[in-house]
Order: sequence, then structure tokens, then C-alpha cells
Amino acid sequence: MHFHPYVGHLLLIIVGSWSWFAQITVGAPQCLQGDISNCLEDIFDIFTDGDEFRNDRMVVVRNDILGKKARDCASLNVIYARGTLEPGNVGLLTGPPFFSALAEHLNNTNLLGIQGFNYQALIPGFINNGTVKDATKMARLVTQIIENCPDSYLLLSGYSQGAQLVHRAVEMLEPSVSASIDVVVLFGDPMNGEVLTGVDSTKVMSLCHQDDMVCRGQGVYGVGPSHLTYRQDAQTAAMFTLSSMSDLGISSESLSQLVEMASKGIS
Repeated sequence: MHFHPYVGHLLLIIVGSWSWFAQITVGAPQCLQGDISNCLEDIFDIFTDGDEFRNDRMVVVRNDILGKKARDCASLNVIYARGTLEPGNVGLLTGPPFFSALAEHLNNTNLLGIQGFNYQALIPGFINNGTVKDATKMARLVTQIIENCPDSYLLLSGYSQGAQLVHRAVEMLEPSVSASIDVVVLFGDPMNGEVLTGVDSTKVMSLCHQDDMVCRGQGVYGVGPSHLTYRQDAQTAAMFTLSSMSDLGISSESLSQLVEMASKGIS
């Protein structure tokens, strides 16, 4: 059974989402190399992920941190860079479910501040492992937030091209600034396996699905269904983030889960 290479246009009509269509169109070459019916089934599963997806997709812009003075800072600040062609400044695929998982494990969601990183997130940037301009801008943002909120924890996170930018931005930071980053979480990282300069490796979690070819260096042609499903790792990422932050008022149930993770050697 053969499908036209631009089957993504049909998906656009069906789901009514240009951003998700763009992600899938980029992955069309990989889909067409194998069983297209299974590929499309996986894609449609992504679009019909129940109430959680419908709730998450409503918020694609988060600017909780910029302009805050020290007295108004959250206990945990998150700087997040979305993937290629995602909408807003936090996207749909990974950011919102990750934020929801973090908030779920905190008794007081006011402890959490989310700042999406504003950049174009175009395909040429992905091909080039992020642009110098965007990486420089992110490095400035990280420095600014650390200076404005010195007593807050800082989580730096990115998905796909956003992960590329995290790598490049961290290289530009002063050693004292990179040492102030408490946690780094990367999803679907095209630069998977490369060390983050100046950040203790025990503070870093890189989540890459076994069959995600983007994580194996295949670039644009590696984008397939497995690169679009990192929302399923939101809980794991949240647990890793909060495992060293017991003073944030984590719920007793979540604390038990953290202890269980530690006993299994998950970090």
C-alpha cells in the first residue's frame, strides 16, 4: 500500500493543527520507508490522547518569570525551549505535560514559575543544531533569571531543537552561572550523549526513546512518531527534577514515589 509523500496535508485537514502537521510532515520520509498504516496509527494516537492532551494544548505561551524581582520569584524556575515549528513559546508536545507533572507533585503550584524561550524554531535552526543568535539569547536569559532570582532553583529544559539550544547556550555561560543551574532535562535531544559544559552530569537527564532516530543523529529524516511522544515521559522527568528539592513542599505521595525511584537507582 503506497501513500503520496504529502499525506501530511490530509492530516492537516483532519486535525486542524498546523504546528503538529509541520512536525509530522518533517517525519514523512521515515514513515514512508516502513509500514505507513502503522505510522499513521501512531500519529493519530498522539492526536487523541484524551482529556489531558485537550487541557495541555490550550496553553502554549508561558511568561511567569520575566520582570520578576527577587521577592516575587517562584521557588522553582523553569526555562523551557520548545521544538521545531511548535506554537507559542512552550509548544504543545512536551512542555505543557511536563509542567503539569511538576505542578502535580507540589502542594503549592505557586512555587513553580515557567518561562518559555522565545525563538523562531524553524527547520534551518534544527539542521544546524540551533543558531548562534538563539543560543546567545538563551544564555543571556539564563544569566538574567539567575541574577534576578538568586534563591530559586533553576531547571533548564528543551525538546528537540530546544535541546540543541540548551547545549549551545550552556557553552556560552560563565562558569559561576552554569554552576548555578540545578537541573537540566532534555527530551528527544539530537545531540544526545554530548556533555553539557559546566553542568554536573548528575544534574542532567536526557530522555531519548530507543527508536527515536533524531537521538541517533539522523536529523530531519529521523523525525517519526517516536520523536513526538515525549509527553509520556513527563512524570519521569518531573520526579528527576524534584528528587533533590525536598524543601519545596512536595506532597507525601510524591515523596514516596521519589524514594521508590531512588531505591531502584533511577536518576
